[in-house]
Amino acid sequence: MPVNKTTTAKKNDAFLHTWKSVVWMLIGVVAGWALTNLTETKPYAQISYSTLKRNMLANVTLNPNIIILYHGDTINKVSFVEFSFWNDNDATIDSNTIAPLNGLNIKISDSVKILSVTMNSRSRDNLAFDSLHSTENRITNTIPLRLSNNDGLDFGDGATFDILYAGDTTTAWSLDGRLKNSPNGISRVDPKTIDSLGKTSAVGYIVLSLLIVLSAWGIYRLTKPKYKNDKDFKPRIIILSIVFVGFAFWFYTCAHNQYRYGDRLQWVSKQ
Repeated sequence: MPVNKTTTAKKNDAFLHTWKSVVWMLIGVVAGWALTNLTETKPYAQISYSTLKRNMLANVTLNPNIIILYHGDTINKVSFVEFSFWNDNDATIDSNTIAPLNGLNIKISDSVKILSVTMNSRSRDNLAFDSLHSTENRITNTIPLRLSNNDGLDFGDGATFDILYAGDTTTAWSLDGRLKNSPNGISRVDPKTIDSLGKTSAVGYIVLSLLIVLSAWGIYRLTKPKYKNDKDFKPRIIILSIVFVGFAFWFYTCAHNQYRYGDRLQWVSKQ
């Protein structure tokens, strides 16, 4: 039976173009991986904090018949704040990272009387802090956070504190201190976004996957012979390749962050 050379040539041509498309996709994935790893620098110290809750528990000015006594002193207002902080990067934070003369402190915008400080939750059972109760029954604007036993904070390590104080809920709470070689090492996180840190929705992954497939299909289409003589062939193939690499890199970054965070902050978000 005679072989149809035209049919065979078309099959070979289609096979060749398919492999070219696969090669371009592999190049995009490798380029995305290389771009991430080649531009990755040594992890720097980064601490994030958040004020999870704040409530006014008692206000005697609303009813003069109510009296609140604390160690014999009369208090007009009792408020509550739930404050959390954690290591938000891969670099371990310990005594070598925290400046000794400017250690970590919970900073209060106004000087208030601290009634109690208790650790509500922590990332691991053996995480402890020295002098945590040193500010109780004192008027201050600073609560020191000193790790016990020369401990350190790995990525996702941290704690949540319940603080009772005499004052208003308008008082602002923040984390203060200096991390060596990290001038912007402390940042505030909106409590509403803690659950979504490092995570991409399923819809986001689907959209990115579709964009990657569409750009790969565009590259495959352009490799066909009828487009190769087009004067715009090279600019188009370059642009589509850049687009493909960009989406592949974006997808890799989202997946990497999803894996990196995982459930590390579950102890915070479930409070």
